[in-house]
Amino acid sequence: MKLRCTEVLTKKTCLSIICGLLALTLSSCNEETASAPQETTGAATTTETHPHPSAGPAVAEQPSPEPEKAEQANPEADAQEESAEEEEAIDTREQIYDILVYQVAPAVAAPNSPVSSQIREVLRLLNEQYEQEKEALAGTPERTRLAVVIANMRCSFGAWDAALADYDRALADFNAMTEEDKADNVHISWLSIIYKGKAACFLNKKEPQKAIEQLSLRRELNEKVLSTYPELKPGINVSMEIVPFATDLIATLRDHAACVALTNRNEAQTFYEEAITRATPLTMLPSLPVHNQYILLLADAANNATQNNDSQKAMQHLYTLAKHCADVHNKSRDEGVRKIMLTYAQTAMEAYKKLEEGQKPHEITTEPLNPDLPPLPNDSAIPAAVDNAAPETATVSQTPEVKAEPAPKKSTSKKNKRKRRKK
Repeated sequence: MKLRCTEVLTKKTCLSIICGLLALTLSSCNEETASAPQETTGAATTTETHPHPSAGPAVAEQPSPEPEKAEQANPEADAQEESAEEEEAIDTREQIYDILVYQVAPAVAAPNSPVSSQIREVLRLLNEQYEQEKEALAGTPERTRLAVVIANMRCSFGAWDAALADYDRALADFNAMTEEDKADNVHISWLSIIYKGKAACFLNKKEPQKAIEQLSLRRELNEKVLSTYPELKPGINVSMEIVPFATDLIATLRDHAACVALTNRNEAQTFYEEAITRATPLTMLPSLPVHNQYILLLADAANNATQNNDSQKAMQHLYTLAKHCADVHNKSRDEGVRKIMLTYAQTAMEAYKKLEEGQKPHEITTEPLNPDLPPLPNDSAIPAAVDNAAPETATVSQTPEVKAEPAPKKSTSKKNKRKRRKK
């Protein structure tokens, strides 16, 4: 019980700091209405201190029909009701904590953030909470989850060595979980995050080979998960649980090629070709993150080819990119998705035209050029590849309707929370 009290106090401290920094952020974004929160707070306090005048008399004047029976109320039922209310209040507090600590705080963790000092204090408190709970939560997903968010925040602040130590700590916590927990897809995604974070740290420390080692582990992990699902074919029904791993795989392939490009653009060009071949079947999934990663992979491949003075290869990748975006744009009925696809198609064709005219285009951007899809060149106008292989793109029949992704679900189950409170 003593440990539980410490835990709640620590969480309340984190919540109060994060709520304060959110208020500070909102205030700095709208200085003209800085006095409004004070007025609202005062009104709220008045309402709580002085309830409606008719509330008290109405209850007091109502006689109890059977006072003796009321006094003989079932104590067990009352205890169960109080317990249910307390449990509901704890769940609400847990949900607030999850949103602020696991979503908001990492999103604003950066050295140049206007709330950098407050977030650093939250990071310190989270690490303190981890130390306080490490025995009670040993071998649980909650300990791994907390370790991962601490490492990610440390990485966001650019503390590469400290972040690497935190990622190693998170990896040890993951390995300490039960086999059943380690097999859960949500928890597997944490392992993917750990590999990605370590790769980012090594890359920023100018150690690309070590970064590639972590990316190889991440690729192996996601390939292993994807292999447990049916092969993607037109018309086949596949669980949407596959989407995060498909997204991570394409992102990993892209990062791997980018690391190679730092030292050898010719070798990187081969990596990009292989990555595109592997990623293309995954675009049959109706997921915007999957398509976005595929588009970014094609854009990076085109930029690398341009820097490598291989205009023909760059034009092939740009054509594939524009054609894919046009297919998704025409298939989707989601206006947000259509706008994104339109933007990428326009910028890809603008770069294509510059290469066709013998100019060197800028890297692919996301600024829209005009309100309509640009005309695509004829297939016969596309320069042949070195190996004479025609560029492959997903057809309309293979490109399902893509919609904007819903908000991600919480990764911590209520079952785990119940276990922690009992301790």
